[in-house]
Amino acid sequence: MELNRRDINTLSRFLQDQECLQKRFGSALTQWLVDNYGDLFRQQGQICSFSSEQKRRLRDELQKDYPRFDWLQGLETGLERLAVTARLNQEKLADIRPDDDFVLVRQRDGLMHTCGLDLQLPPQSSLRLPVELLLQTPPKQILVVENLDVFDHWQRACVADDIADSLLVYRGHNRLNSGLKKLLTQLPSHTQVIMFSDLDPKGLEIAISLPMVTHMLLPANRCEQLIMRSSPGVFKKQGKACAFLRRQLTNGWQPWTDWVLSGRLAIMQQHFLQMGTELISVPR
Repeated sequence: MELNRRDINTLSRFLQDQECLQKRFGSALTQWLVDNYGDLFRQQGQICSFSSEQKRRLRDELQKDYPRFDWLQGLETGLERLAVTARLNQEKLADIRPDDDFVLVRQRDGLMHTCGLDLQLPPQSSLRLPVELLLQTPPKQILVVENLDVFDHWQRACVADDIADSLLVYRGHNRLNSGLKKLLTQLPSHTQVIMFSDLDPKGLEIAISLPMVTHMLLPANRCEQLIMRSSPGVFKKQGKACAFLRRQLTNGWQPWTDWVLSGRLAIMQQHFLQMGTELISVPR
C-alpha cells in the first residue's frame, strides 16, 4: 500500500502532538503501520498505543524511509507535482493537477491576437496556454466547445464572422475542465462567454452550470431535419439532467430547452457541423 495524502497528514498531526500516545487510525493506515512498524506499538482493537520512546522511534524510522519529507510539517496544500517530488516519491499526491492551470485554445484563422499573442499558427493547430497568461490580456469573447473533434473542425461551423473569430477554448471532461473553470471565474465581467455544447439535456446543463456563460450557440431553426439526427438512447440515459432542467428557468434558452425535453432530443454538435446548420448566439 502507498500512503495517500490523508494518511500522510494524519500521521504528521499525530507526530506533531507530543502528548498524544494513543490514536485510532483508519483500518488501511493501521494495517500499513502494522506491516511496516508493528514492533513500535501495541494494537488494541482500533487503537494504536505508543510509549514516548516508541513514538520517537516511529518518527525516526519514518524519516529514514522518507528522508526528504518533514513529518512535523505535513503535506501542505497548493503544491504542484514537481513541488511534491522534492518531498516524496509520489508526485500524484499533489493537489494541483497538470490541467488545473492550463486550457487548450485555438482560433479559426490561426491568428492568436485575441489573447494578446503575435502569433500565426498552422491551420487547425491549437495551443495549451496557462490561464495566467490569458488573464493578462483577457479576450473580449470566448467560445467554449464541449467536444474535441468539433473544436478541431471549428472552421466548418456555420456562424456569423464575429462568432467564428472568437477565441475557442476546449471544455475538457472530468478533471480536464478544471483549468477552464479557473479561467471563467477570473475573467472580467464584460467578457462574453458563449457555450457550444450538444443539444441534449446534459449539454444544456453544462451551459447553465458553467460560471460566467452569457450566451449559448444554438441552431437558428428547430427543424425536422435536426430531429432526425437525434439519438433516443442518449436521451434515455440523461434522466438526472432532465430533472435538473425542469427545475431551471433558462429564459432566452427556454424555447430550445422545451424543444429538447418535449421531443426527447439528443442532437450531438458534430451533426450541426456536418449538416451546415446555421448557428446563432442566444443570450441567457
